[in-house]
Amino acid sequence: MTDMTAPAATVRTAYRLGVIKALLVILALAQLVDVLSTNRALAAGDGRYEANPVMSFSMMHLGALWWLPKFAIAAFLVALVFRLKRATQREFLFSAIVGTAYLGILANNFLR
Repeated sequence: MTDMTAPAATVRTAYRLGVIKALLVILALAQLVDVLSTNRALAAGDGRYEANPVMSFSMMHLGALWWLPKFAIAAFLVALVFRLKRATQREFLFSAIVGTAYLGILANNFLR
């Protein structure tokens, strides 16, 4: 009789790792979309402003280069993709929650 638990666990772990890596790449690309959509929304005028206090601070102190912190985040996420070797269920769920939240942020930029 063979133990089928180990291969199934390995497949689940590989699946979670693949999904997390895909989400990290998507989040890195979403940083670019966020910068473009934020610039578009702010350029429209009509009283729009950056609601995120961290990015508002960045805009105030870095001016046109306000997006540099977002670039740093994207670079970190891409580096993480290449270093990630395993994924727990907690990391999988956290990645899914962060990805979903970021989709809400992007939707807010486009729908306003």
